[in-house]
Amino acid sequence: MWAVKLLAVDNDLYIRDLLPMILAEAGVTDVTVTGSAHNALSAIASQTEPFECFLLDIQMPGASGIELCADIRRLPIYRKTPIIMLTAMQEKSYIDEAFAAGATDYATKPFDIAEVRARVGMAKLLVEEQRRVRELSASAAISSDATATDTKPDFAEHLDLGGVKGLVSTNAFENYLGQLSRAGFQSLSFFSVHVQDGGKIFNRCMASEFEYALRHVADATIASPGTDTVIMCYVGSGNFLCCSSAATMQLSEELEADIQEILDNKDLTHDDGSPLDIEVAIGATVQPLLTEPLRLGALEAQAVKRAMERVREKSAKPKLVNIKRVAF
Repeated sequence: MWAVKLLAVDNDLYIRDLLPMILAEAGVTDVTVTGSAHNALSAIASQTEPFECFLLDIQMPGASGIELCADIRRLPIYRKTPIIMLTAMQEKSYIDEAFAAGATDYATKPFDIAEVRARVGMAKLLVEEQRRVRELSASAAISSDATATDTKPDFAEHLDLGGVKGLVSTNAFENYLGQLSRAGFQSLSFFSVHVQDGGKIFNRCMASEFEYALRHVADATIASPGTDTVIMCYVGSGNFLCCSSAATMQLSEELEADIQEILDNKDLTHDDGSPLDIEVAIGATVQPLLTEPLRLGALEAQAVKRAMERVREKSAKPKLVNIKRVAF
């Protein structure tokens, strides 16, 4: 048996009675069930040991499951806890909103034991990773070595950054792609936002400072008026992979200019107060064949390749000086 604390939230009494039995078949027996977001937050607040996984329905009286998901993510201890949406809502707008709010996975009703077992099985891997992280954090707290508090990952490493609506982990992004594939959604555009000279920024920064810079790039991308609804993840080496379902995507150079303007207006600085200049490059969009399943690796390779082509194209042109207007 997998000893994990799980909270399931559904306003349907039949589902609340059924879920513990289905979860028991998947090896999960420490299950708390409740029927509303309000009761769920009360249950979370009353725990001495935190929950390690959540199953949330979307449609509920009062606050929705998507709002509850966002509320849970605002609690620091639950920033990376697996949250599985278990719902009858299959429209893409609900899927986008759920993942943007912080969902890790998405399963649709009516469900069966095999599907729940598969989803919970994937969540198990995340829970085990969270347990390892907590153990390492505890060891670091005991250690007198101050350098252990800001250990740098490898520049090429995929990072779970969080902190920006629509910015998800690569694991959640893969689950998002899987849900879109199963639902047969079309007219999807993928593109990469590449941080130019990202390696130099990485070498200059502490780990937390580099992640701070990446979050601002993600925020600028999602805030751009040309991206509509975007779900994105950081795939390493200064690259973000983004998915948009906008009916008409902006030309990549126009989108690049919009994102660059937002970044320039942020006036970002390093921890020492010196300017943190970030320049981005965006390649042409990738629109996969409808007959093929959506795969993160293949989409990442194509999108990043096009972003690097854009970098080479920009390097061949004279560099424009960025002049800002100053009001007197």
